[in-house]
Amino acid sequence: MQNWLAALSEPTEERVAEACAEDIVVYRYRIFAEREAVAETFTGRAEVLEFLQRSPEGIVWSLVSDDGSTARYHLAMPEHDFENGGTWRYTLREGLLAELHHHADAISQDPPA
Repeated sequence: MQNWLAALSEPTEERVAEACAEDIVVYRYRIFAEREAVAETFTGRAEVLEFLQRSPEGIVWSLVSDDGSTARYHLAMPEHDFENGGTWRYTLREGLLAELHHHADAISQDPPA
Protein backbone atom coordinates (compact mmCIF):
# COMPACT_ATOMS: atom_id res chain seq x y z
CA MET A 1 0.00 0.00 0.00
CA GLN A 2 3.00 2.29 0.31
CA ASN A 3 3.24 2.42 -3.49
CA TRP A 4 -0.47 3.31 -3.66
CA LEU A 5 0.11 6.16 -1.20
CA ALA A 6 2.99 7.35 -3.37
CA ALA A 7 0.73 7.28 -6.45
CA LEU A 8 -1.94 9.26 -4.58
CA SER A 9 0.62 11.84 -3.49
CA GLU A 10 2.37 12.03 -6.86
CA PRO A 11 -0.01 10.79 -9.57
CA THR A 12 2.30 9.96 -12.46
CA GLU A 13 2.40 7.04 -14.90
CA GLU A 14 5.50 5.72 -13.13
CA ARG A 15 3.93 5.82 -9.66
CA VAL A 16 0.72 4.16 -10.87
CA ALA A 17 2.75 1.41 -12.60
CA GLU A 18 4.67 0.79 -9.36
CA ALA A 19 1.39 0.34 -7.46
CA CYS A 20 -1.11 -1.14 -9.90
CA ALA A 21 -1.49 -4.11 -12.20
CA GLU A 22 -2.10 -3.15 -15.84
CA ASP A 23 -5.72 -4.28 -15.62
CA ILE A 24 -6.47 -2.80 -12.19
CA VAL A 25 -10.07 -1.98 -11.37
CA VAL A 26 -10.84 0.73 -8.80
CA TYR A 27 -14.36 1.19 -7.45
CA ARG A 28 -15.10 4.51 -5.79
CA TYR A 29 -18.16 4.39 -3.56
CA ARG A 30 -20.55 7.24 -2.82
CA ILE A 31 -19.79 9.48 0.16
CA PHE A 32 -23.27 10.78 1.00
CA ALA A 33 -26.54 8.88 0.45
CA GLU A 34 -26.49 5.26 -0.71
CA ARG A 35 -22.95 4.80 0.59
CA GLU A 36 -22.78 1.16 -0.55
CA ALA A 37 -23.41 2.15 -4.17
CA VAL A 38 -20.49 2.43 -6.57
CA ALA A 39 -20.20 6.00 -7.82
CA GLU A 40 -17.44 5.42 -10.37
CA THR A 41 -15.36 2.56 -11.75
CA PHE A 42 -11.88 2.99 -13.24
CA THR A 43 -10.34 0.18 -15.29
CA GLY A 44 -6.68 0.06 -16.27
CA ARG A 45 -3.74 2.21 -15.28
CA ALA A 46 -4.64 5.10 -17.59
CA GLU A 47 -8.13 5.55 -16.08
CA VAL A 48 -6.77 5.19 -12.55
CA LEU A 49 -4.14 7.83 -13.30
CA GLU A 50 -6.84 10.22 -14.56
CA PHE A 51 -8.84 9.57 -11.39
CA LEU A 52 -5.85 10.28 -9.15
CA GLN A 53 -4.98 13.44 -11.08
CA ARG A 54 -8.44 14.88 -10.31
CA SER A 55 -7.55 15.24 -6.64
CA PRO A 56 -6.47 18.71 -5.55
CA GLU A 57 -2.80 19.23 -4.80
CA GLY A 58 -1.68 19.40 -1.20
CA ILE A 59 -3.50 16.35 0.16
CA VAL A 60 -1.47 14.51 2.76
CA TRP A 61 -2.27 10.76 2.72
CA SER A 62 -1.31 8.34 5.47
CA LEU A 63 -1.91 4.70 6.20
CA VAL A 64 -3.55 4.07 9.57
CA SER A 65 -3.68 0.27 9.42
CA ASP A 66 -3.32 -2.54 6.90
CA ASP A 67 -4.05 -6.25 7.33
CA GLY A 68 -3.14 -7.33 3.80
CA SER A 69 -6.62 -7.03 2.31
CA THR A 70 -8.19 -4.05 4.10
CA ALA A 71 -6.48 -0.78 4.92
CA ARG A 72 -7.61 2.31 6.80
CA TYR A 73 -6.33 5.63 5.53
CA HIS A 74 -6.36 9.24 6.66
CA LEU A 75 -6.20 12.29 4.45
CA ALA A 76 -5.66 15.91 5.36
CA MET A 77 -5.91 19.10 3.37
CA PRO A 78 -4.10 21.55 5.67
CA GLU A 79 -4.77 24.56 3.43
CA HIS A 80 -8.51 24.00 3.81
CA ASP A 81 -8.64 22.70 7.40
CA PHE A 82 -10.21 19.47 6.13
CA GLU A 83 -9.58 15.90 7.28
CA ASN A 84 -11.24 12.58 6.55
CA GLY A 85 -10.45 8.93 6.35
CA GLY A 86 -11.78 5.75 4.91
CA THR A 87 -11.22 2.15 4.02
CA TRP A 88 -9.60 0.45 1.06
CA ARG A 89 -10.49 -3.18 0.46
CA TYR A 90 -8.05 -4.59 -2.05
CA THR A 91 -6.63 -7.61 -3.84
CA LEU A 92 -3.00 -7.92 -4.84
CA ARG A 93 -1.59 -9.85 -7.77
CA GLU A 94 2.18 -10.30 -7.93
CA GLY A 95 2.56 -7.50 -5.39
CA LEU A 96 0.48 -5.00 -7.37
CA LEU A 97 -3.05 -3.80 -6.77
CA ALA A 98 -5.44 -5.76 -8.96
CA GLU A 99 -8.68 -4.47 -7.45
CA LEU A 100 -9.38 -1.70 -4.95
CA HIS A 101 -12.66 -0.62 -3.34
CA HIS A 102 -12.39 2.97 -2.13
CA HIS A 103 -14.81 3.79 0.71
CA ALA A 104 -14.43 7.28 2.17
CA ASP A 105 -15.80 7.86 5.63
CA ALA A 106 -19.09 9.76 5.78
CA ILE A 107 -18.73 13.53 5.66
CA SER A 108 -21.31 16.20 6.31
CA GLN A 109 -20.15 18.65 3.66
CA ASP A 110 -18.44 18.64 0.28
CA PRO A 111 -14.67 18.52 0.53
CA PRO A 112 -12.84 21.61 -0.69
CA ALA A 113 -12.07 21.75 -4.40
